Amino acid sequence: CMKGGVYMKHLWGKSLPSIYNTWFHGALIKEDQTLKYYFFYPSNIAKISDVLFDVDNGEIIACNQNLDDVSKNKELYTTRKPPQHYSEDDFIFGEYRITHQGEWGYACFKNDKLLWKKSLRGYLYTDIIKNNDQIIFGTAGMGGHFYSLDINSGEIIFDFNTKGTCNFLQVNNDIYFAMSKKKTTVIYRIDYNGNILDSLEIEGARDDYNPLALSDDSIYIVTHLRKKEVDWETYYPIVHRIALS
Repeated sequence: CMKGGVYMKHLWGKSLPSIYNTWFHGALIKEDQTLKYYFFYPSNIAKISDVLFDVDNGEIIACNQNLDDVSKNKELYTTRKPPQHYSEDDFIFGEYRITHQGEWGYACFKNDKLLWKKSLRGYLYTDIIKNNDQIIFGTAGMGGHFYSLDINSGEIIFDFNTKGTCNFLQVNNDIYFAMSKKKTTVIYRIDYNGNILDSLEIEGARDDYNPLALSDDSIYIVTHLRKKEVDWETYYPIVHRIALS
């Protein structure tokens, strides 16, 4: 049973021209009344492209390919930090310290005293954040989940089998994350106990690196459709705007 007074509304979804069909990473950046989607191809990360949308109706204003002037700064146009951050760095919250234990394990120390160790599914793909006495994070690769654990005991507060979570949003007292299906994506709004407050299904599946952004009470998200060719699959990105009230 859904509960809560804020409900998501799909305002628009715009498919990119076929010239942009590929597997893609990138970022969504809102500037005034426009939305810019920067992306680059893993097969040629020296080339960055962008598409400029009208925020109100999703119409494409301009398309630019191979932006050589920013190709040396591609890290500015992706929301993910360097991979070693997620596999090596500790996460410090005052007297608490979360460390990695192997590829899928975690240990929590309080004032350097071990509180717990736990092995979970998938590689860490988001920062670990703390809310009161719980930690929240997403994993992906070889399966992935969206987790919350009690920081003192390591007990799981919620666990969503998303098949991969590389980004999520905190808005007021709610959390938003996406779960990809075969041809669609479901966006969930939950509270910090993991209770589902609202959900919205939109066209297109998601890749681990597809961006998710928040601006002015709207979520901007990229999904994709796949078309089977003779010997390969082609990806067609779709950029969506979803109002939160």
